[in-house]
Amino acid sequence: MNKHAIPELSVIFSVKIDSSDRLRNLKLNLEYFETIFSDYEIILVEQDKESKLSDVLKGMKNVKHFFLPSKNCHYKTRNLNLATSLATREIVMMLDVDVICHPDSIRVAIDKIKEGLSFVAPYNGLATEIRKEYLTKCKDINDVINNLVYFPKNFNLKLHEFDYSNMHPLYGESFYDNTGGCLIYTKQAFYAIGGWNTNFVSYGFEDMEFVYRLKKLGYQLKRFDDYNIYHFEHKRYTDSYYNNFYHYNEQEWNNVITMSSLELLEYALNGFRKIIFDNQKETIFTNSDSKFSIEVVNSKKIDLSDLTVLIPLCVPERKHLYALEALMIYFEMYFLNYEILMIEGQFRNCRHLGFNKNVKYFWLGTDKFNLNEIIERGLDESSKNIVAIWDFFCLINPKILHNKLKLLSDVNSKCKIKDTNWYLKGATKIKKGVGVTLMKINRDIQE
Repeated sequence: MNKHAIPELSVIFSVKIDSSDRLRNLKLNLEYFETIFSDYEIILVEQDKESKLSDVLKGMKNVKHFFLPSKNCHYKTRNLNLATSLATREIVMMLDVDVICHPDSIRVAIDKIKEGLSFVAPYNGLATEIRKEYLTKCKDINDVINNLVYFPKNFNLKLHEFDYSNMHPLYGESFYDNTGGCLIYTKQAFYAIGGWNTNFVSYGFEDMEFVYRLKKLGYQLKRFDDYNIYHFEHKRYTDSYYNNFYHYNEQEWNNVITMSSLELLEYALNGFRKIIFDNQKETIFTNSDSKFSIEVVNSKKIDLSDLTVLIPLCVPERKHLYALEALMIYFEMYFLNYEILMIEGQFRNCRHLGFNKNVKYFWLGTDKFNLNEIIERGLDESSKNIVAIWDFFCLINPKILHNKLKLLSDVNSKCKIKDTNWYLKGATKIKKGVGVTLMKINRDIQE
């Protein structure tokens, strides 16, 4: 038979081979594409402890195999997002490894996408199951395709009219559409709605949510009344029926359907997270064998948003860098919204510290250390109302610093804080510093 070229289409699969049935079905699907089509591209993401497909895929030049070593249960949504990103063609067909479509429906779907549609389910909402016993009797995939049985959407209203001996409707009927098995979409539209929702793990709700979301966000899903999709019967293991993730997935489904269109779009484009990542807020990450979480908490750190810390630097010996590094840890442990200006006059041993959080580094290139010149430059660079001239050898008890800042109310007032040998636990005190001088600046006069 003449093969049909489909150069516009990438077909993506996510698979974890959990049975001989699954392996047989994948082989049938690969045979289907090789027999019916030419110039096709298949992106096959296999997830397992060890690959079971290396030998199966030998010589299949149109199949790109990506193996993900994993002990996890089948993570279909993550795998499909990966497969879509790896597809080199603009039109993508998500297909379960146990599902085939009528060949004509694929060609019609491609034409519809080229005419301007973004999402197509190339069947009438019915997934028809092909019995395992019948599959074993078929000579080859052509034998299967040539004898596909079509069921209308309303078959359930006239059950006695059909022969169910080899095939029977599995999902869908007159009052509801099956949403899984096969979807065809453009990559542009796929990414515009956020891709597959990776909050769905293993089995349940992921296809239904995807279809609901694309419609909620203003897209149409085109179906074809003249075709079914066909599901190869297989033995079902834990990733193919309701398991411990079912109620978790159901919660995510209920979460999605309560959102407005705008809320849903923001949620999807934020990686299906409601959490707002703000680098100015305290965030607690937990990533262990038994728990993964991200939590934004109200910080107990002291807010220094009105303060510039000016650190004059003269570091001829690199051993003194330990004191500066301890000072950086100190600020990150105890304070929020701080601004640090490091100004080095003579040497350039500290320039790498300018890459630290909230640190700006300046080098004056002078012949010798001039404290007044450094302070003058620091006051010019600072936009805050209070400047702390800080000897980097000293660490100040955070509570004392906080109290002194609250007392510094008068413009042009100064306050000296002595080094009392307070230090960080685990840090080595190199030598005692001269302390910190707080200065309140009248910015209106300066401007």
